[in-house]
Amino acid sequence: MATSISQLGTALQQAVATGQVGQAVSMRARVTAPTPAIPAAINSLMAIATDLLHLSGNDEMPTGRFRARRHPSGLQMDVLLQAENGVSLSLTWVRYEDQPAAIKLLLIGNHGIVRLEEGLAPDWAVDSAGDVGLDWYAEFERAIVEKSEVVVLS
Repeated sequence: MATSISQLGTALQQAVATGQVGQAVSMRARVTAPTPAIPAAINSLMAIATDLLHLSGNDEMPTGRFRARRHPSGLQMDVLLQAENGVSLSLTWVRYEDQPAAIKLLLIGNHGIVRLEEGLAPDWAVDSAGDVGLDWYAEFERAIVEKSEVVVLS
């Protein structure tokens, strides 16, 4: 069954709110999608992660650090973010032009996990195109262009 990013965010928020996973401490996500859809997907996932992992408070920039790496082919990018509050986030996105968009996600809490592996609905980027705050995708791309080993968030 295909899903959308907003449905994903709602389901994860419910899992945390009901105590199913306890307090979220880590999130891992892998997105495969056509190139034009990647920025919206990454920014939407970062909005979800910021909320679930309490990466920032009062709309402030989170504190911590991240490392971004791109495969030499340019088709895959990996980001590892470690926030000062101890939570971690791992994002990988792969550019596939000829395959349907899909997501693999693991939310780890102190009392359980939520695991998802499924296709994304064809209009999945549309319903999440609202204001997601910081343009994380641009921040990650900038780190690659500037060849920053580790970017400190403050």
